Formats: sequence, structure tokens, C-alpha cells
Amino acid sequence: MTYAQIIYTVILIILGLLISYYKSNSKFKGFIATLVNDAESLEKTGEEKKAWVVNQIYAILPKWLRPILTKTALSMVVQGVFDSMRQYAYKLLGKATDEASTAVSTAGTAIDTTTADSTAGTATESTAQTAQA
Repeated sequence: MTYAQIIYTVILIILGLLISYYKSNSKFKGFIATLVNDAESLEKTGEEKKAWVVNQIYAILPKWLRPILTKTALSMVVQGVFDSMRQYAYKLLGKATDEASTAVSTAGTAIDTTTADSTAGTATESTAQTAQA
């Protein structure tokens, strides 16, 4: 085997590992997001909910992985996922607020125009009735 073939093989292995990491990382974050969502229905404080999520994850970890992924490390990952979820929720809330404000201001303009038209119509009718009398 030549050096070029060895380098090519190593690059392919590294790319395969990176792809695998990103696929499993997104699934892991999705799992954490599901647990965070479940924890929101618990009657506990924020720290207690976070501890519950960390304990749920820690319980399913293989024993050989527990020294690597400690509860402290898992807590940081859970906090990161929670922060991402909160940021996304605020972004959606901002969009909904903007859309509602636009709808209200548009409806308000339509109401003002309709009121002005009906007031003008009433004034015209009153003037016409006065002129006939």
C-alpha cells in the first residue's frame, strides 16, 4: 500500500466518523429536548427539572461511558439544549407578536376608514334631509 492510499483511507475513516458524530449528536439533542419537554410538566423548580433530565439520561448510559459523561458534563449539555429551545421559542414569540401587531394595526385602519365612511354617509343623509325640508 502506498502513502497516498493510506492517507486516502485515513481521510475516509475520519469523514465517516464525523458524519456518524453529527447524526448521533442531533439524535441525542432531540432526545434531550424531548426529556426537557417532559420535565416541564413536572411540579418542580427549574434546577429540579434539570436534575431529573440529567438523571434520566445518566440511567440509560452504559456503565463504561459514565466516567466519560459525568452528571456535570450531562448537565452542561442539557443546559445548552434548553437554552437553544428557549432561544427558538423567543424567536417564534417575536414573529407571532409582530404578526399580531400588524394584523391589529391593519384591522384598526380598516375600522377607522369604515367609521369615517359611515359618519360621512350619515352627515350627507342629514344634509340631504335638511335640504328637502
